[in-house]
Amino acid sequence: MKTDPITTLRSYLSASRLRSKLLSSDSTEARPAALDRTDFKQPGVGMPDKLSKRHFCYLAFWMASLLVFHTPLTSVLALSLGDQRYRHILVIPLICAFLIHSERRRIFRVCQWRPRLGAVLLAAAVPVVVLPRQMFFANADTALFSGVLATILVWAAGFVFCYGTQAFRSALFSFCFLLLTVPLPTTWLDQIVFALQKGSAEASYVLFRVLGVPVLHEGFHFSLPGVNIEIAQECSGINSSLALFIAGLLSAYLFLRSTWSKALLIAVVVPLLIVKNALRIVTISWLAVYVSRDYLNGNLHHHGGIPFSLVGLALLFLSVMALRRSEAWLSRRIFEPVKLWRH
Repeated sequence: MKTDPITTLRSYLSASRLRSKLLSSDSTEARPAALDRTDFKQPGVGMPDKLSKRHFCYLAFWMASLLVFHTPLTSVLALSLGDQRYRHILVIPLICAFLIHSERRRIFRVCQWRPRLGAVLLAAAVPVVVLPRQMFFANADTALFSGVLATILVWAAGFVFCYGTQAFRSALFSFCFLLLTVPLPTTWLDQIVFALQKGSAEASYVLFRVLGVPVLHEGFHFSLPGVNIEIAQECSGINSSLALFIAGLLSAYLFLRSTWSKALLIAVVVPLLIVKNALRIVTISWLAVYVSRDYLNGNLHHHGGIPFSLVGLALLFLSVMALRRSEAWLSRRIFEPVKLWRH
């Protein structure tokens, strides 16, 4: 008995269709009921519309805060334009905005309205503005300090109100970094400059002794062969020191993962500031002693901050690379075996 090939093919296709229907029915019954809901939405669906509303709300809140705090904001802007010691204030908000924009997917991944917590944080900013004005030591510096600090607290409260606590935790570094825009009172800044002067003087004395240069040291005064120098406030390098400190904070946040390595890098930045200043002082003084006294009033003295700042950045780069390798070594030799042992 011969079998028709066409009939055989039709029977095979019918059996295949029956088998696929049975499999699909079994998988449908096995699926969770939540997946069969018609109102189920995949992650990310509808997010742009919700985020646009939140962005609009926070933008309106931020513009209203500019009107409320226009006095301290205009004062700090004028201060940063008129005093070189506060010139970094102009750059900090731009860096914060860039960080939030570049990490927007991680920051705004989970957003929730938190009006109560936002209101509590907003109320916490009131004493920051009121109390310094009522105290006996209130002056223009403390008023400006408290006004800018209260402005940042208000911005943080509005962020929590519109985006929630999880988004605020993700953007916490940017808001903490924004605190660098708070202008320190003059007395505080003078203490920092004095500490840099003293540290630079002691480090310079050590370098002179290492190089074999005859030197007499008393306070900020140095007596070298044929040359007497004094480490003035301008020699503290406050502007380049602030720039290197900011670079250290950003490097710790962007390139390091563990908390201990970040803290260690910030601790290393302070000695780097002093070493950088000492290298500049010793280099100019050595050239004045052994080459020409004109170096004391030359371009290297008055406009030579950039080359020595590059030296400081190079030392910072080497510190970051060393800490990254330490993180990788500890992760490979200690942390991963501990995880495997626990599992």
